[in-house]
Amino acid sequence: MENLTGGTPPVRYLPCVVPCKLYFSNDETPWYNANDFLLAIRENIKQGKYVVADYVIPSVYLKSMSDLYADMKYDDVVNLARTSLEHVDNTDGRIIYETRYLLCSALAKLKSGDFLTEVRALDYDDRTFLLAFYYRQIGKNDRALKYLNELLDKRGDMSKAKREKVLVLKNLQQFEEATVLAKENYYLYSDNPYHIQAYFDCLINTYYKEPKDELLYELLEKLARIQSEKAQSMYARCNSLYTAYVGQDFDGALTQITQACMDFPRDKKYALVVKFDIAQFFNRIDIMEETIKELETEGSNNNTVVICKSKLLAKQNKVDDAIRFFSTNIHYFTEESKQNFCEKLQARTI
Repeated sequence: MENLTGGTPPVRYLPCVVPCKLYFSNDETPWYNANDFLLAIRENIKQGKYVVADYVIPSVYLKSMSDLYADMKYDDVVNLARTSLEHVDNTDGRIIYETRYLLCSALAKLKSGDFLTEVRALDYDDRTFLLAFYYRQIGKNDRALKYLNELLDKRGDMSKAKREKVLVLKNLQQFEEATVLAKENYYLYSDNPYHIQAYFDCLINTYYKEPKDELLYELLEKLARIQSEKAQSMYARCNSLYTAYVGQDFDGALTQITQACMDFPRDKKYALVVKFDIAQFFNRIDIMEETIKELETEGSNNNTVVICKSKLLAKQNKVDDAIRFFSTNIHYFTEESKQNFCEKLQARTI
């Protein structure tokens, strides 16, 4: 390939991606078709190798970032997205937009302040959704709920916003309200592991009111059939809760959740919350205390620790202390959520 002056321009490389051109440099190459070629590019991008710039296909680059995001490699997503956005000549506008969306999603997961700058480039609906997503990540659930309600008032059928609202309501300990929405989401998208897990969790947290053993089993079986790592991590946590609540087996449940902590270390903070819930269900104050220390060591969200300590105090028959501790130390709860949680502490229905 020659430039306008008749010389041959130097080969340009983009970071984070092997010169796939070499695959076609001789007749004995094993790469015979386009699918193999595209797959090779994608895998090399994900592995942080190098690809000749001429072969960096924007849609493949985007797919690689999506794969990395699914694998929870958020720093890699940010690095690839920033690199990709530096080379947008002749790139379709939609691919550029989706790259920015993934960049913002990864920054939100990393709780990076850069998120608030980057998200301005997105349109209203996506910006509002991701602001809610970001504020949930950093524990500001009252702000997250505000953005979600604003968005759902405009687009009541937005599935991901409804799913996000369930997670925010769960964080605010408003399980009754969350259950209604989680049920709706599940029956609309019954094969989505996030909807299955959210509905399961809501049913567990309202179990004292209305046990639904058969439905819990149905949800658990559906989750077991989904083979992604994330779904299997969810299954491990849900299975231990099922063993505790339905099977009434403390030792079995504790063994299962301990194994889940080891099998899925990136989700350990979530598994520890389940461990605490199991200990609380069986009135095992020693395990509750132990798990709070583990949550603190893992750097869990402040509100998570405050909620667990409040539940521990209530379980120790120190209800007034529990209410006072919660009211003083909880942050970014709505007034309604604070009142509801304190009432549950008083009634010991948590």
